[in-house]
Amino acid sequence: MRLKFQEWYKERKFSDLTEDLFDEAVVCYKVSAYRSAFLMSYLGFQNIIRERILNDDRKEDVFTEDTINILNSNERWEFKITTIIQSNNKKEKEKKAIFEDNYINKNIKNINPFKLSKDVEQEYNYWHLIRNNSAHAKGGVITYSTIECFWDFIENNLSNFIINGGKDGLITRVKECYKYKNEKNANDIEDIEVIVDDLVSIGEEKEIYEFLKEVSTILKIQYYNKYNIVNKFWDKIIKFDNKIVKRCLLKLLKEDIDLLLKFIQIYRIIFKELECDYRFMVDLREKEIGKFLKYADSYEERKSIWTLINLILKENNLVEEEQESFIQKIARNSKMPPILDNIDILRNTCYFEELREHLFSYKCDPYKSGGKKHVDNNSEIIEFYLLESGLDTDVVEKVNKMYEWCKGWNYNEYDNRYYYDREGRFSKMIDKLLEDEEFKSKYEEILKKINT
Repeated sequence: MRLKFQEWYKERKFSDLTEDLFDEAVVCYKVSAYRSAFLMSYLGFQNIIRERILNDDRKEDVFTEDTINILNSNERWEFKITTIIQSNNKKEKEKKAIFEDNYINKNIKNINPFKLSKDVEQEYNYWHLIRNNSAHAKGGVITYSTIECFWDFIENNLSNFIINGGKDGLITRVKECYKYKNEKNANDIEDIEVIVDDLVSIGEEKEIYEFLKEVSTILKIQYYNKYNIVNKFWDKIIKFDNKIVKRCLLKLLKEDIDLLLKFIQIYRIIFKELECDYRFMVDLREKEIGKFLKYADSYEERKSIWTLINLILKENNLVEEEQESFIQKIARNSKMPPILDNIDILRNTCYFEELREHLFSYKCDPYKSGGKKHVDNNSEIIEFYLLESGLDTDVVEKVNKMYEWCKGWNYNEYDNRYYYDREGRFSKMIDKLLEDEEFKSKYEEILKKINT
């Protein structure tokens, strides 16, 4: 039967040497050889730190060539690891000795390569003392609880023992996973869920927030997903049973609306958490939604925005004035039609009335400044309105006036010149609609009434 510690280190896919050391530690633990179990565990832990330094692209910026050579050798490397770790949080008088030891570059301002907190360093020093007592037979009792406590220390703090430690260490692991993990091989690359499990080891809320913010730019939520790593990461974050992580995620989504729009399409459950913040919801309705509607230029972007609109209308319990103001913002900024799921709920609001006012106002006139640009830019949503809301005298009159002008060569008094190519998206859209016999019949019938 596997121990909890075994499950933990097997998931993390450490090097063969590290895994062999931990395997031997577990064997010793099971036969009550606790002193040997501790030493093997400690050596495995030290080896992880050594390999992380040697595999880090920044090592030459931090450590001297002598240090790197020692870590690459089979002698003195463990002592050098301890020296590096114990350089953290030194007083000014002690820093000189660190530099004289010739292990760290003198041009480095911060000689704390792992950025360990005092508490973590004190814990490390305690376990280093236990290691010395065990290795040199200096007495002291090593029991099963000693081993289990040390294993807990490794599990809870390992993420800090990397250059720049904590947040930066986890980000390095995320980059490694995203770059190399795939479905067929790379069995030595960590699973993204395992990296998320170590998130709580960062400790400080600010660091956790910065981690999520930076990773969100690395793992941009795409409408496709590289080896499903992106979805796996955010799935794990959403389900993570930690109040600080949840709070940091909500803060990030409130500050990055572009991320929120992509996020909400996949993880609609997060909306219930967001709507508790009244101020955020007001700003979202009054400012952000309109801005994104105006510039959305793909079906997937439109789908994300309309998914959020749908959630707001269905679940945000808007009073009448709030809903009218929100609908007005939507109608005035919509260049792309809503998705199918939204149409029924929009019929129960003033959306179509507001949309009509916006689309067929004075701008829908070829002799007004920007009229042609207005109908071309809004041709898709005009088509949606004509099909969904039906035709009436006022709308057909304005549409036909613009359509005939686009098809003709009339003099434009406003611009004081002839147009040589008036056709555009609007006229092509009307041409297409008129190919439908039912639409054409209704259109011509109303046109006759106008002209009689």
